[in-house]
Amino acid sequence: MKCIKSKKMKRIAKYLIIFIIILKGYYSAFSYNIYVLDNSNKTPLQNATVKITCIDNDCKDSSLTLKTNKFGLVKNPLQKKSIIKITFVGYETIEDTIESSSKELKYYMTPISIMLNEVVTTGQFIPTTAQQSVFPVNVLNKERISSQAAVNLRDVLATEMNMRIGVDNILGSNISIDGISGQNVKIMIDGVPVTGRLNGNIDLNQLNLNNAERIEIIEGPMSAIYGTDALGGVINIISKDIKNQFTTSVNSYYESVGVANFDADITAKISDYRFLLNGGRYFFAGFSNSDKKRFKDWKPKEQYFANFSVAKNFGDIELRYSGNFFYEFILNRGEPRLPYGESAFDDKYFTNRLGNSIFLKGKIGENKYIDFIANYSNFKRRKNTFFKNLITFEEVITSASTAQDPSAFNSI
Repeated sequence: MKCIKSKKMKRIAKYLIIFIIILKGYYSAFSYNIYVLDNSNKTPLQNATVKITCIDNDCKDSSLTLKTNKFGLVKNPLQKKSIIKITFVGYETIEDTIESSSKELKYYMTPISIMLNEVVTTGQFIPTTAQQSVFPVNVLNKERISSQAAVNLRDVLATEMNMRIGVDNILGSNISIDGISGQNVKIMIDGVPVTGRLNGNIDLNQLNLNNAERIEIIEGPMSAIYGTDALGGVINIISKDIKNQFTTSVNSYYESVGVANFDADITAKISDYRFLLNGGRYFFAGFSNSDKKRFKDWKPKEQYFANFSVAKNFGDIELRYSGNFFYEFILNRGEPRLPYGESAFDDKYFTNRLGNSIFLKGKIGENKYIDFIANYSNFKRRKNTFFKNLITFEEVITSASTAQDPSAFNSI
């Protein structure tokens, strides 16, 4: 009796195994194979979420959610026209429409670039994250600059802790870090010191941010790396990278008090070379708290600026040339002279700054980097005093030597 039952159980198990094999083959034959792979290295993505929603007339609003296996595979038993949505953490979402005739589909997901640890270069021998930096680096990114509607360096630093902005209606704005100012605060653009200190200070209003990607600030003594004029700290303006595609942007800003700003930039790639060109004009009509019509407490100012860059990559090394131009005109109208008010003395300030830089940066081997900068900068500022006839509007430059003040700086 036991022998008969045993044979019967074996027969049932045999038929059950055959049924499972047939069912599995049937399922495989009448289901789609959907593969989800990493676009960067073509490896399978396990546990990616695949949502399939049927949009055919006879199965509308029917959907199922699946997870990919270790081969990046899911099988779709719906043999109808459907919408497929694939999501995975750290990758861009994919949405597609699949037809009932498709038997095998492959989708390549593109990783999303998320900058969890911001890379800094100021005070470092090689690019590193802000957390790993030996020095505490404060990074002001382009989102911060944009949110403050900052036009120049003064605008963005005015709200920073441990920093105080001084303002002169002729010499412009200057900064002190932790009470240290003047010659002891180093200001750079892409690692190149800015020339043109007047009374020991760089005018922050002359450092436009239309081409700035971020600003890196180190408070405290940095003389061991950047020289004796970095006792108070270092401020480094990092320019935008030149993109591999054609882009263009135009910005304008107007205020009824007499502010009118305009700037534009364009990037393009021609063969293996990448180009960037930007420039603009900033204008301020002046302002006064008094009712005086001619004399202004805050002087009228006009600025023109431009930058041209070209870059080419040789493997992991980038060679880039950057040239920048800046021009500023400030008009200081004097009060009409007594007793009749028919004449006045006017001061005119002309500033020209020209810079040429060559950068060679990149990785040349395992734990080996090159960072070479060559620069020539020229700065000129000229003050001229004119005697102006307010009736005929004629003006003549005065002969007094003390009324004329030319200044020039060259830096290599």
